Amino acid sequence: MTHLERCTNTVLQDGICLELCDHKTTPSHHHCFFELVYVLKGRTLHTLENKKMVIHEGDYFLIDIDRTHSYDAVSEDEEFSIINCMFLPQFLDRALVHTHQFNDLINNFLIHFNYNSFESAPTQNIYHDSDKKVLFLMQQMLAEYDERYKEYMEVIRSYLSAAIIHLVRNVSKSGDDGRDITHYIKEYVANNYAQPITLTEICKNINFSLSNISIIFTKNAGMTFREYLQNVRMKKASEMLEKTDKTIAEIANLVGYSDPAFFYRLFRKTMNMTPQEYRKERKDRSQ
Repeated sequence: MTHLERCTNTVLQDGICLELCDHKTTPSHHHCFFELVYVLKGRTLHTLENKKMVIHEGDYFLIDIDRTHSYDAVSEDEEFSIINCMFLPQFLDRALVHTHQFNDLINNFLIHFNYNSFESAPTQNIYHDSDKKVLFLMQQMLAEYDERYKEYMEVIRSYLSAAIIHLVRNVSKSGDDGRDITHYIKEYVANNYAQPITLTEICKNINFSLSNISIIFTKNAGMTFREYLQNVRMKKASEMLEKTDKTIAEIANLVGYSDPAFFYRLFRKTMNMTPQEYRKERKDRSQ
């Protein structure tokens, strides 16, 4: 019996299955239950239908019933672990036994959300747990599930309800001011600045419109995405100039610029000196 088959049997029997999982690679699959996933450590490439995205520590997301997804290792040397909560809709409320999609669950659950008020489908996005509230809820559910103390299922049900509410608040039009999204974009840049990334690409990953995300990011970051990305790259380049003996061309490539001449001009404009002058000044200062 495969791991997925064991989990499926447990969910069908108990209504829910919680586990700590460290599988870096999981073949493409789908299932007859919802799956709430929280990334505890590391990163991996997650594919949902045809949408690919690298997920990192602190990210969480919900997979809808019968949606195909998979995991592929980014690095074999990197540790990776998640908390996986698999559940049937009737675990939350017996009246939801005939519910087959997340929008039906939200519209009919005891705590109502108007699905039509969402900016995008909650099951299409990756969210970042900047305040660790969802981590607390997931850890409490896992602990209750492992210890199986009296009435533990009722406690898990309450924590799971809170986690779902927290998730859908992220995509409600009346939700927060975009700080979670801004934090996510900054972390994405920190992990991918060496790649030719664009805000358009990020918006596709999280299923938000470019115009809305551009306004939100500029408001919260105090600068445009392009300016922020450039600042991160210049800071990384400055560190390499100071701490390594790599050539200017090598550093340009390592911070995301395939054209050394363009990098040279941009560095000079940003830092008011050439890369060579910056390196020399830093070395003279340290002597």
